[in-house]
Amino acid sequence: MSTDLERQRMYATLYDISFSPCGRYIITCDCDGLIGLYSLKHAFNSDARKLSNRPASVFRSHDSPVYCLANIDGGRVLTGGIGEIKAWSWKTIIASKNSRSGASNDVKSDFTLTIPATTLYNQLDVPEVNSMAFCSHSDVLYSGGGDNLVNMWDLETGVVKQTLPGHTDFIHKLAIKDSGNLCFSASEDGTVRCWDVRTGNQPYHTLTPGQTDCARPALGDWIGCLAIEESSDWLVCGGGPTLGLWHQRNWGLTCTFPTGNYPQQVATFYEDSLISGGQEPFVYHWSMNGEQRMRTPCSMSSIFALATYDNNQSHAGNQGDILLTSGASNFIDVFTNFCYKSFSLEFY
Repeated sequence: MSTDLERQRMYATLYDISFSPCGRYIITCDCDGLIGLYSLKHAFNSDARKLSNRPASVFRSHDSPVYCLANIDGGRVLTGGIGEIKAWSWKTIIASKNSRSGASNDVKSDFTLTIPATTLYNQLDVPEVNSMAFCSHSDVLYSGGGDNLVNMWDLETGVVKQTLPGHTDFIHKLAIKDSGNLCFSASEDGTVRCWDVRTGNQPYHTLTPGQTDCARPALGDWIGCLAIEESSDWLVCGGGPTLGLWHQRNWGLTCTFPTGNYPQQVATFYEDSLISGGQEPFVYHWSMNGEQRMRTPCSMSSIFALATYDNNQSHAGNQGDILLTSGASNFIDVFTNFCYKSFSLEFY
């Protein structure tokens, strides 16, 4: 094994994961600006797994880390890097037949969105894009990152149609609901701001978990984890403060999800439960009253992304529902029975 390959594997960080619309493929993005494509159908073939647990294709999307991914209409996926967002056709990505070495540049993006300059930044300090949320109802993309702003993009024209200011530090995570009318942003400044974009650019509520029973002063006030239950009024958030469940009608804290001194960095609602991961090599499964159902080991020392897919809608094989995790590791863990890891995919 070459020294370069050893180094790449040792320091690999896979920031996000996305399923293709058909469910047959996934992509991941890494700290070097690379995108890796995997065929789930081949990965589930145990006879060929030693060959199929590696990317079917790898290409360079940005000259910077890629921090987030988001599917949009038209069979495209977006990649968020430093100072820009690029759109790629899933059809083109899947059709690519690149070799692993060199990370081919043959895959071309469909278009690029450039983050507008602000007074906070100059040409030597360009803000990163940490999170994106797409509303198919209005064809609007929400992005947030290092400029402390939520930008609302009209994807037909490629321009920012509205900006939501107010955060005093960078944005970690965004979520939307109600056909994109409501936007939620979690920030390093310790707040979750709740916006109704129909009424202007001022939040209708600001949540400060570090000033509640969720507070963990030794770990700080930052909020890096945010998820909403679209069919109800539940919101979960955490980071420095303990992961907590809030009801949006009265903004009361319903329960907490205790993980000791390990901040949670990502969470998702799944059926009647909550799944979360953070700065330890475990995936947590919770009931909606804060009871821990499972604590499942995984390969990464810190989890940055969770992705679930209802396999009844896909053609990956009769494997049941799928849970994927990625983070500070060279691996993507695949859970077909959520109680344990089925196998891992490798990036390098």
